[in-house]
Amino acid sequence: MHHLCSIPKPLRYLQALACIFILPTAFAQTGNALQAAWVGTIDHTTMKVTGLPSNGRVIQLRSGIVTSFADSFRISAGSGETLDARTKLATGQRIEISMAGGVKKIYAIETGTAMPETNMTDSAGNMASIRHRIIRISGKT
Repeated sequence: MHHLCSIPKPLRYLQALACIFILPTAFAQTGNALQAAWVGTIDHTTMKVTGLPSNGRVIQLRSGIVTSFADSFRISAGSGETLDARTKLATGQRIEISMAGGVKKIYAIETGTAMPETNMTDSAGNMASIRHRIIRISGKT
């Protein structure tokens, strides 16, 4: 049996990292799989994400999803096929999370009102806020 001090220094660092990052994620799968879903509201009791904009895109939702470190996810249609990044969000789609250890959780998507849309053509100006809106830029901006 090796004493920790008899392990070469670089390996001790790797061992410490394994204890910090690998072991907790392998065993800590008891919490909620989905921690954030862009601008949507997560209900872990009903397994739904509500309030997502009806004109939002899958890529926007993907970029705003937060899960546990070892989890993976995909956004799919109700029939199960993975959706293209450009697909508009719609009620009936799903967020499927595969957790370490083989557990799978599925959250139903319910869309709400659309995000505001702004068109900018040949503009040299600026906008006070671009948060949570769709901006179409054309011309010589």
